[in-house]
Amino acid sequence: MCCNVSRQYSCVVIGVLALIVASLDLGYRTHLLATYGLNRWILASVIAWLLIIMAAVVLIVGAIKPKTFIQVTHTIFLQAAL
Repeated sequence: MCCNVSRQYSCVVIGVLALIVASLDLGYRTHLLATYGLNRWILASVIAWLLIIMAAVVLIVGAIKPKTFIQVTHTIFLQAAL
């Protein structure tokens, strides 16, 4: 998805926005866990936000890193097949 230059900026913006929202809600859910004690649904929400944060980091890194040799050759073979 993030191979074109215009899409790279979109991926970075979406990843940063996901990090901001996830960090804010994760902080609030952690506060709820500390204040009201252990609740399964809040704990599940915290774990889900942690997974979203990890996915956002992978999205940002994938958008920023340059194309590898395998991606370039895959694109060449795909264009030759069409």
